Amino acid sequence: MSKYWIIGSGVALGALLIVAIVIALIRDAVILAEGSPERTVQLYLEAVSDNDFAVVREMFSSELKGQCTLDYMVSRSFERQSLKDSRVVHDTTNFVDDRAIVVFEVTQISRNGPFGIGEGWSRDEHYTLIKEKGEWRLSANPWPYQSCAQP
Repeated sequence: MSKYWIIGSGVALGALLIVAIVIALIRDAVILAEGSPERTVQLYLEAVSDNDFAVVREMFSSELKGQCTLDYMVSRSFERQSLKDSRVVHDTTNFVDDRAIVVFEVTQISRNGPFGIGEGWSRDEHYTLIKEKGEWRLSANPWPYQSCAQP
């Protein structure tokens, strides 16, 4: 009899875990404050997800645009698809001199397990921004284009 309790408890715990993951991934996105460095990163990630390379590149600083051409971005195969299976949530923003360091937590769930949900993992992605002409611009190679300016 106690064997069935253990099995039942394990199944119930697994079901609760799956429900919690699904709920976390389908919640409505929060729109961050317009004109903020956080909103710039949010708009950047939306453009990456939509494969809108021109808008993505507009989010770059002048220096980063010089390192990462539109042709290069279009020709490369980056992890853009992984963004579709991710939940990205703003964590913190720190200001250092004239820069903003914005941290987003990226939670990704693979869809190859039972019931279409498999393993998941989280990581922090850091975005460095500077103000150019009154607007926040990404100034370092941001995820998922970290290798854009690499040889």
